[in-house]
Amino acid sequence: MIEALLEGDHHLGPDQIASTVRRLCRAISIEEATAYLVDHSQRTLFTLPGTEGEATELDVDGTIAGRAFQTEAPAFGVQGEGSVAVWVPIKDGSERLGVLWAVAPDDDPITLRRLQAVATLIAAMVVSRAQYGDALLLARRRKLMSLAAEMRWSMLPPLTYVGPGITIAGALEPAYEIAGDTFDYGINGALSHVAILDAMGHGLEASLMASLAVSSYRHSRRAGLPLDDTIRAMDAAVSSQFPSDRFVTAQLATLDVASGELRYVSAGHPAPMLVRNGRVIGDLRTAPAPPAGLGLQAPEIMTTGLEPGDRLLLLSDGAIEARSADGALFGRDRLGDLLERAVASGLPASEVMRRLMHALLDHQQDVLQDDATLLLVEWPNGVGSH
Repeated sequence: MIEALLEGDHHLGPDQIASTVRRLCRAISIEEATAYLVDHSQRTLFTLPGTEGEATELDVDGTIAGRAFQTEAPAFGVQGEGSVAVWVPIKDGSERLGVLWAVAPDDDPITLRRLQAVATLIAAMVVSRAQYGDALLLARRRKLMSLAAEMRWSMLPPLTYVGPGITIAGALEPAYEIAGDTFDYGINGALSHVAILDAMGHGLEASLMASLAVSSYRHSRRAGLPLDDTIRAMDAAVSSQFPSDRFVTAQLATLDVASGELRYVSAGHPAPMLVRNGRVIGDLRTAPAPPAGLGLQAPEIMTTGLEPGDRLLLLSDGAIEARSADGALFGRDRLGDLLERAVASGLPASEVMRRLMHALLDHQQDVLQDDATLLLVEWPNGVGSH
């Protein structure tokens, strides 16, 4: 089955994955199967383009399909006499893409393993084929995306990474209009790099500024520059291309996954929250420094040691300054309380971020006045490997 897929995959179009899914499932004696992709706001699951019959959608919240997506584990439902409905997460590594629905004769572990293998192949096809056309990208959109948001999503790394010694999960809203907010990370051996950025303003100019800041960050990171030189290079790049009153707030950090040493620098950005033993114990102490673009000269690099199981929540100001219709501020206390509850649920980091962001959106009736970004970093065990 895999050999046949790999042979044909070289010429597979973005809109031909649905038919390939059916062929793969028939090879393991599954006659009914449908793959769904999640939208950018992670509220709805949509059938793959090219799926036979009328396109359908399912809510992530309140459905069996959604439970499989949220928990990243198979879920089962009653299909009829002598058969069972199986929902299997579709993941590219750690990145949640959607779910696979199939009708199986029973819940035999061998059939389940084979369906999980098919789901993995679907993820590989979706990620690789999305580069060659727009069908798969459009299938994940509930509405038209702004040009500024198009730029942001094109530069984002996967929303989730789970690897030896570190887990990273991010979320951004408004998904279809995001402009100045963004994040980035790089896993380089024992040293993991993370960054969260917020470019001043809204719309296209903010997105252009954010793109420049991310590119500068990646350039410095790949050149092996230390954090102080990295933030100074970002400051120089922004000030050289934008007016003197434009800026980008930033927080850059490196984590040694073997020792737990966290080094970080903050340029006008809100302080991260530290979660230890399931409780928010406070904010990381940061040294005041102006945002990038305003002449940053000698930023202070802070150092602290994480303990096994620690979590660090990086956030933009839009994540705490959102106001409800009656003017109530979302605030750090509310965010911290929701974070503690989500962590206590035992759900994956990606689901923790989804729920936090949806709580923020619900607070402001799904219409954010400012971009909001959350980035969760977990140091799970302190030994550098799972």
